Amino acid sequence: METLEKTLGHVESLRRDLSANIQEETGYWDEVITGGSRGGNWYTGEDVYFVEQKAIPNTEKREVARKELQQLYDSSEWYSARYAAGYALNQYDEKLNDKICLWLDELKRKLELPKYEVKGVRRETTMINECNEDGDEIPYWYTRDEKVKIPENIRIIKNAKEDLRHFYKNNKQKNVRNLAGKALGYSSLRIFANETRIFARENPNNRDFLILCGLALISAGVIAGCKIYEYMAK
Repeated sequence: METLEKTLGHVESLRRDLSANIQEETGYWDEVITGGSRGGNWYTGEDVYFVEQKAIPNTEKREVARKELQQLYDSSEWYSARYAAGYALNQYDEKLNDKICLWLDELKRKLELPKYEVKGVRRETTMINECNEDGDEIPYWYTRDEKVKIPENIRIIKNAKEDLRHFYKNNKQKNVRNLAGKALGYSSLRIFANETRIFARENPNNRDFLILCGLALISAGVIAGCKIYEYMAK
């Protein structure tokens, strides 16, 4: 399975291929006038070869890109890559919006997978004082329940978190970012701070709003601190 970063890079490359062109060149000779007239007759210099370039759609490359994007949109293990592929294919409509909600729910369910399971594990001991004819202790095997990791679930949870973080930090829709943040267990204050960061990035000149947001964050932090103090003082 490719990393999310590599998959998104591939999606971006395919998106550019959707508008791929072939540069077709045509050339021709033409006589260029280099001076005026003498005795009523024009005189010219040497003939010049001109080259013109014309962009022609590369239909084969575009079609290959479209098919690969559709495949990623339908079956990529990275849901944020599916979203990017759908957006590149101009499928940004109600259908895609509905799918985003389903994808976020699926990612949230993946976070709830168990990381451990209880298994009966065989252990060897020589606590039993039994020896063979040579006087060597005879090992005794017993089974006991132990909590062991589930590697596949741990991998799925790790990837789901990475997927949700990408939605949370980079998606163009505020409601999608908020849903991703909630799925990750982020507080309302943290989600608000993320929205402020995104607004600042998109509106660097709106200083008044940014100042108000900063004051709101400070106030929210003070209130949260007071509530924690009150709770601990009980």
